[in-house]
Amino acid sequence: LDSLLNSDQDDRIDADCLLLLANLVTAFIRDLKLSTSHLQSIQTLCWLSQRLSASSDIILDRILPFVMYYLTSQVAQVRRAAIIALVTLFKQISSVPRNHANTFPEYVLPSLLPLCQDPSIHVRTTLAKHLADIAELSLKFLDLMTLGGGVSTAAEI
Repeated sequence: LDSLLNSDQDDRIDADCLLLLANLVTAFIRDLKLSTSHLQSIQTLCWLSQRLSASSDIILDRILPFVMYYLTSQVAQVRRAAIIALVTLFKQISSVPRNHANTFPEYVLPSLLPLCQDPSIHVRTTLAKHLADIAELSLKFLDLMTLGGGVSTAAEI
């Protein structure tokens, strides 16, 4: 898996294979026990989102819920990685379908709010470090919705 994640041969991987890999990774996430396994799955989800960036629906519907799941992990290092992964995922989004118009105000921001008072200083500093990025990405989401009236592309902004 490490060789695949570190490979630069993206053009040789079919999008259908990536979707199959995303389904496989997400199917086993809740059964993982070791924090290193959780971190590896977060890394894999980020890698998949970068290669599936042309399909915002797949990122929002199939990958985002599992990254959000990791925000409630008992392990601080996993929560930190989930915050970073969340920013990485949203940077890959180039269009916003109408059914995801309220993703930030109703789903992402309420999930991040408890992390502001997280017991781990590392989680709080990671959130503070990426807070500006999260604000810009939520504005990008809003712009994509208002300028395009639903599904639009980042090139229109």
